[in-house]
Amino acid sequence: MIFYLTQFSIVGLFAYLHSYYKHEKISQVAKWFCLLILFIPSAFRYGIGTDYVNYKEIFNNIQLIGFYGHTEIAWVYLNKLIIALKLPFQYVIAIASALTIFPFIKTKKKDFFIIIILFSCLYYLNSFNITRQVIAMAFIWAAYLFILERKFIISFLWILCAGLFHDYAFLFLPVFIIAEFVPLTKKRVLIGFISFVILSFIINTYLVPIIMGLKYKGENYIFYTENRMSFISILKALPRFSVLFFMIYFLDENKIEAKEKNYVYWLAFFLSLSDFYGISFLIIQRIRIYFFIAYLAVFKNLILNTEKKEKIANLIFLAFIIANFLLRYLWVGSGEVIPYTTFFGK
Repeated sequence: MIFYLTQFSIVGLFAYLHSYYKHEKISQVAKWFCLLILFIPSAFRYGIGTDYVNYKEIFNNIQLIGFYGHTEIAWVYLNKLIIALKLPFQYVIAIASALTIFPFIKTKKKDFFIIIILFSCLYYLNSFNITRQVIAMAFIWAAYLFILERKFIISFLWILCAGLFHDYAFLFLPVFIIAEFVPLTKKRVLIGFISFVILSFIINTYLVPIIMGLKYKGENYIFYTENRMSFISILKALPRFSVLFFMIYFLDENKIEAKEKNYVYWLAFFLSLSDFYGISFLIIQRIRIYFFIAYLAVFKNLILNTEKKEKIANLIFLAFIIANFLLRYLWVGSGEVIPYTTFFGK
């Protein structure tokens, strides 16, 4: 745990220097040191993360028979490339680590500190476990930035690449189309969420079993359709919902471009829905993690706030995310990332 907290502190320091230090050369050096400190522990990790063994098994099977079940095509060809170059499995992990970090290079200097802090809390340690999905999540962030620049073809290509690593990423094609053409406001986000909660009983009882039945059978069907919602689980999730809606409330709409504002609201709305539904069904938690992009999109605009009370609110929101998604993650030992072990020490 100390290892990750030390790394987080150093990454935060260099990210801060890049965003706020006035000397350009030092600022640029700080940026690359920051990214390097993220890359090296991820690239050289060994045997940690819930899926490390599974990914190694995929590599071994592709090496033996040329394919592996329903694994997404980009991951298969990444493994085939490493095999063709006669390199060991660890190179798959190293390249995956680079792909996870690469899209964040595009982040603007003024946003870099807050985005990297959020990346460290929401994406980084998850990448040790659900590696393919976090690569896709990082690519979706790049797609979002290109959408804000109105470069739709490039954005589509990023989404396509994301989907080739993890097919759930294709969900963002309709999400971004909706956000482009359907207006949303703060009030509608809240009303829509409340309406969805009311309708959730019908959805949980009738629709979910049908939808899950199309993809899963037998024990997998029972596992993914088991309703896990309880009063305690809702109570635990309440702070997350409260913080998210307060973050939306504190957005200064006068400082956000109209199109970006609409994307921010839709991403926050989908995060709230998937978070609520994820309480009930394990499979939806995977989708919820995709919508962590909403935290990045919201904070990208919250940092534009200049009043003292708004800055204090931002610190509270950020402290909550660090406590809930980083410290709690490490405290409960989620994803078997503790203790950190490296390829060189095996």
